[in-house]
Amino acid sequence: MPDTSTIKKYLEVGYFLKTEEHKVLFNSYEFILMFLPITLGIYFLACRVKKGRLGIVVLAVASILFVAFSNIPSAVILLLSIVGNYWLSHQISRKQGKAKKVWLIFGLIVNIGILAYFKYANFLIDGVNGFFGSDIPLISVFLPVGLSFYTFQQVAYLTDTYKGEAVSCSFVEYLLYVAFFPKLVQGPIVQQKELIPQFSDLCRNVNWDNVAKGLFVFAIGLAKKSSGGR
Repeated sequence: MPDTSTIKKYLEVGYFLKTEEHKVLFNSYEFILMFLPITLGIYFLACRVKKGRLGIVVLAVASILFVAFSNIPSAVILLLSIVGNYWLSHQISRKQGKAKKVWLIFGLIVNIGILAYFKYANFLIDGVNGFFGSDIPLISVFLPVGLSFYTFQQVAYLTDTYKGEAVSCSFVEYLLYVAFFPKLVQGPIVQQKELIPQFSDLCRNVNWDNVAKGLFVFAIGLAKKSSGGR
């Protein structure tokens, strides 16, 4: 029987990723006074230079930076997840019959497996220790920012791809669909057919009425959050 230190070494594949987390909250000074105005400024400037595509790139990069400011390893895991699932979606769309289903099952297992590792690894170890009376040490593992939301969103995308219902999109559009910062941390989980088609309208026409309504709703939410409301 290997000793517990050896077991811990092999289980703790993410030990080097453990780091202190500083979340950029929507009601924080960092978000309101720095991240949001800088992002909007660069976005509108990009729209003036080149409508559409450059605006998508700005929002995609900003969404990754939003996670990186909270926790750099979380941003790395998010990017790896996006790249891997985008590749899997192409494999699924290109296959037929049984091979198509095999790729879908593989994608589901990988996604759920990663989620289970980060969220439930120590819970399972506790259960094994309690049931068998073993002394396997808990592993050092952190919970990546937004992991549950973007995992289930990508699982839904893979499923839609398998059904032939996924909207065709570029990698940057897919990245923005998954990582869009207003919904990444607290949801909601958005279907690809609801969000991706809207990207084609970015920068074309700025609806200032919608901008004003959005700022108004944001201000109400900020007031409730600041006063302790939920």
